[in-house]
Amino acid sequence: MKVELKNRSYPVEFHVERLAVSREQIDEYGLPTRPTKTTDSRVNQFVRRHGTGSVELDAIPPATLRSLVRNSIERHMNPEELRVLKLAEEQERDVLRNVWGGAA
Repeated sequence: MKVELKNRSYPVEFHVERLAVSREQIDEYGLPTRPTKTTDSRVNQFVRRHGTGSVELDAIPPATLRSLVRNSIERHMNPEELRVLKLAEEQERDVLRNVWGGAA
């Protein structure tokens, strides 16, 4: 799949980073495992690398998953530009709260 993404994105350079689900996350968050599907053609390679238990991505709480993605993206951004963007976003929320009279 990585090769297909690379071909489709040409000439833009991109990097793929696995954010979830890792053995550390399974242990840290106490994620539930289930038996690996034996009907998948990739099962033998998966079992050799990871064992017989599988974890669904949606076992990670949504807020945690959003945080993992946000932190990964922000690591590649200029810290000062990110600070300015976050400040502008908060100011825009304040304007919306004042205009609409509620939580934005």
